[in-house]
Amino acid sequence: MKKIFGIVFIIVLMIFTCACGNIDPVDNNNDTNHLDNINTQENNNNDTNTVENDSMEAEGDDQEDVEDPADKFEPLPADRILVDIQTRDGRILKGYYYPAKVANAPVVVLMHWAVKDMSDWDAIAPWLQNRTDELSSSGTGGLVKMAAEDDDWLIPGWFPTMPTDTSFAVLIFNFGDFPAPDDPLYSQPGDIPWAWLDDAVAALEFAANLEDVDPLAISAYGASIGSDASVQSCYAYNLDDFSTGVCVGAFSLSPGDWITQDVLYSDAVAGLTSEGVPVYCLSAIEDGSSSQICLGASGVGYRTYLYEGMDHGMELIGPQKLPFNPPLQYSALDLTQEWLEDVYDVMLNDFLITGN
Repeated sequence: MKKIFGIVFIIVLMIFTCACGNIDPVDNNNDTNHLDNINTQENNNNDTNTVENDSMEAEGDDQEDVEDPADKFEPLPADRILVDIQTRDGRILKGYYYPAKVANAPVVVLMHWAVKDMSDWDAIAPWLQNRTDELSSSGTGGLVKMAAEDDDWLIPGWFPTMPTDTSFAVLIFNFGDFPAPDDPLYSQPGDIPWAWLDDAVAALEFAANLEDVDPLAISAYGASIGSDASVQSCYAYNLDDFSTGVCVGAFSLSPGDWITQDVLYSDAVAGLTSEGVPVYCLSAIEDGSSSQICLGASGVGYRTYLYEGMDHGMELIGPQKLPFNPPLQYSALDLTQEWLEDVYDVMLNDFLITGN
């Protein structure tokens, strides 16, 4: 029995030993390997994040490097440029373009009176352009130097100051049959006076296509026949489906309803102001029917300024020419700045002027 028991004990011991031999040994390196895997993943993630961050920073740098087109803008030289303006019936009008010093500039189209021609804007155009420090001796127009003592509109020494960063593009032109036929700046006549409205509309369209201007920011400013033309052409231009720009303001010095009976001055004012277009009218009370035409128009954004005496058109422009109704200590050019502020939502002076 003892022998049998001994054999059994040996067998059991062998079985137990074999079973123990199948147990896997403890691998102290498992935790280390696990940490290594985590670190590897984190490193990979960090590398990815770094690449993404670098990419984002690079994109940010690219965005910072993108320049505003206005920063690259190089204006045309300040000297005025002789231009030919073609009317719809094929006539050629002579004019001058005064380029602004800013990109996408608003345009002011100046329309002369019948007493003279576009040369009467030779001082006011550079004042609006505001680049007199860049002009050559020929850029201001020779007539400024020969101005008569009472031609205050040609003597710029008293003109209100324009802010340094302000600059309007300006277009002046001769109506048909102005000046004299033997003058090199003579504009071909049409059916006068009715063709003068067509001339003014052609000038607005030409202005809309000038280089470096905003075609949606054209305004018209005129005296006498140009006073009618400024308002009536602005209105007609905005109604024309073929116009490539928009007239956004009109300024009148002594209107008279001379150039068309199809649309009266008052009707044009009503049409413009109904669309939010500011219109100013200046007139002397003894200047024929001019003051009554000014007072006969109305609309939101329409202002009238009346002067004593018989001054007409350009004669209202002077340092001592001040309106009495309403009574103001501001000249016609101060009022011009106020009108430009209304039209273009800019700040040109530090005072507020009201009108009737």
